[in-house]
Amino acid sequence: MFYQLPPVGNPVSLSATFSSKVDSVVDLTASASFFIKQVQFYNSGTSALAAAICAAKKLKVCSKPEVILPAYGCPDLVSAAVFAGVKPILVDFEIERPWFNLSQLANTITENTVAIVAVNLFGIAERWAQLGKLAALHDVILIEDAAQYFPGGDEKVEWRGDLVVLSFGRGKPVSLLGGGAVICNN
Repeated sequence: MFYQLPPVGNPVSLSATFSSKVDSVVDLTASASFFIKQVQFYNSGTSALAAAICAAKKLKVCSKPEVILPAYGCPDLVSAAVFAGVKPILVDFEIERPWFNLSQLANTITENTVAIVAVNLFGIAERWAQLGKLAALHDVILIEDAAQYFPGGDEKVEWRGDLVVLSFGRGKPVSLLGGGAVICNN
């Protein structure tokens, strides 16, 4: 039965001629609305998140690296942290809200914290201004997990993490039936 289910999208195959046309029309690195410095593609969103955590780990040298994750989320958040060799530290949400409890988050950051992974849960954007200030204050990387979110339409929203993780799997806002990416904003 599981192999009988149709995918959310269709496989994407780019020929050499089509690929060159796409490159001239869609240039993520020159996009005026996203201010992207660099994009790296991976085989899944989980792999992309693991790579982002590994990058944060390299930027801050400590004996027992930790990453802060939301206590409610996809199990792949923890899998990516474990793969990256960092200890996952879970922080709860605000009561009846899909955002980090900021006071608990601030109290959880230690000298071993290399990154905060915040999730745009169910397509609802986190409070990026507050998280950005908190991350800058403690000199940690802010990783935006945008696997369930893609700004567009009339929104004037942009990605706000130092690193932004995208997933292109089945059921995602931009579904290519697989793959992921890390966008470096600064």
